[in-house]
Amino acid sequence: MGHPSLVAGLSPGPDPRFDFVVVDGEETIDTLGADIDARLYAIFDTIVLPEIRKSFDERRGVLSDSYVEDVSGSYEQNDSRLDILISKVPPEYGCSTESCAHRTVAVDLPPELELSHIRQVLFSIAVYENMGSGAEYDQLVDRIIAKASGEARVLFSEAANVLEDNKQELLEDGTAIERLLLRQYEDISRISVLFLQSEPGVSDKKPLDVVITSNSYYERSWSYYEQSGEEEPTPEVLQECAELGIDEAECSEIAVLEARRHQLPTDDDSAEQGNAAVDSIALIGIGVAGAGIAAIVAIRKLR
Repeated sequence: MGHPSLVAGLSPGPDPRFDFVVVDGEETIDTLGADIDARLYAIFDTIVLPEIRKSFDERRGVLSDSYVEDVSGSYEQNDSRLDILISKVPPEYGCSTESCAHRTVAVDLPPELELSHIRQVLFSIAVYENMGSGAEYDQLVDRIIAKASGEARVLFSEAANVLEDNKQELLEDGTAIERLLLRQYEDISRISVLFLQSEPGVSDKKPLDVVITSNSYYERSWSYYEQSGEEEPTPEVLQECAELGIDEAECSEIAVLEARRHQLPTDDDSAEQGNAAVDSIALIGIGVAGAGIAAIVAIRKLR
């Protein structure tokens, strides 16, 4: 149980006048699945995450020794624009773009990565860390980027699997997909698919709810990093694992980041910052939604 580590909200419909995509054949589902599993992951890993790293580098003076809550933003394919906001707690109300650690980036997307059915991607990467300074700051940024990449690989792959596994149901009655909300938690994978009529609040189908417990995020993330040739933990990482009570066999930068994320600040000022982080999350409606991937596909039917 806890806050999601990675959230991605996908808005289908290549034309902004139509905020949905009609599932009118298997090819639509196959293309949408490829959008998410292959092209979207490549955009996230090769464009979004490097730009997030650049934001951390450029805003080092603002973020060092500060408590960072999350990294959020959006990618707009039609406008070729990427927005990134690194949120620290407490926020600086009325701050300028520089002190807010906000950037807008023009994206030169390679043709092979152009999304066929998705026009907008909203994302949020949980941090909940005191960033420190110097080498500590750099190491933490490295861990945030590596963890987000591994989680995105799992999250987008599972979302594509849900579309494939439920292909026949999606093909019934002219279903139109309005939105996909993907959430990556730590221990299990959960995918929910919601069917809605064109009239709000009316539905004649129960939502699909898929919970994957035998192939958890940790199992898949370790497999991902092994296949990627992850190096052995450094002496510094091993020392940090020992201080955090992490077994040497399970020691990695990702494991350290997970353990540190669950440690609340101990001094009064830091505690207030931690409480502010929790309160702000609740206000924007994330809350404690349970563990796993929750991929919620809001669907309506066309008359």
